[in-house]
Amino acid sequence: MEAIINNLGDPSWWFTGLFFAVLGLLLAKLSSHIPNTLKKLLKGVIIRRRLKIKNSRFSQSLVNYQIARTNSYFLVFIIICCLYIVWLVSGSFLSIVKTSPWFAAALSTPIYAAEIIWLIQDIYTKDLAKARGKIT
Repeated sequence: MEAIINNLGDPSWWFTGLFFAVLGLLLAKLSSHIPNTLKKLLKGVIIRRRLKIKNSRFSQSLVNYQIARTNSYFLVFIIICCLYIVWLVSGSFLSIVKTSPWFAAALSTPIYAAEIIWLIQDIYTKDLAKARGKIT
């Protein structure tokens, strides 16, 4: 009984009890709006992408440019991977991995960034090549 009375007079007890309850209610309120917002955002991105494909599908030079751009991004990705392999084999990157795996993961982000950029461009180019020559 004495512990309950002490807790009621302690502001940190009230903060931990009320703060997380209010935070949970706010997150529940906000999460009901997130799917609609994400749906609108994604729909806008898809519409802009389709419009971009529709406007550039009749120009063979633009299609060839996008293909060359995709191949260039792939080469950049391969070059970055080769540089990291050489760095790993030389031993200096391996020592970083052994001492701090989190720092090594942060240092390897250029590989992931180059891969994501290449994959996005590759998907766009494939869709553009499929749409090439369509009438509508």
